Amino acid sequence: MSSGTWVSVGPLRLALLSALAPHVRDLAVAGHDQNCVGLLLFVDSQAGPGAEVLQRIIPAIEMHNAAQPASSTAVRRAILIYEAPSAEAGEINDKGHLNQRLALARRTTLVARLFNPFPDAQVLRFDDPISIPTEVPR
Repeated sequence: MSSGTWVSVGPLRLALLSALAPHVRDLAVAGHDQNCVGLLLFVDSQAGPGAEVLQRIIPAIEMHNAAQPASSTAVRRAILIYEAPSAEAGEINDKGHLNQRLALARRTTLVARLFNPFPDAQVLRFDDPISIPTEVPR
């Protein structure tokens, strides 16, 4: 993070995947040189309509943040992605795991939106005040 705080991405990612299952297929933790942790959430194609997904994801992240309030563990921003990571582009390795670095590098525009000081309506914010998107991405 920009403060010099180290984020232990592996354990954080696993905890969040567990908390967000089965609605989130995978996720990438972002926040390098930023002042907070953000997530790119790869929504499972069978998760249901966007509004239902939000009703499940938002409380799960809020519960995670209540239990893990430190700046290196609390999620402050997230954006939903309704397409699976690309194996052809190398985002999924031979063992079937997300190559987080490549997933973030391929989605620099989404990462920029995630950390924009004035985020758009599709960015979930988990700080005061919480703003829930008015539009559900599809």
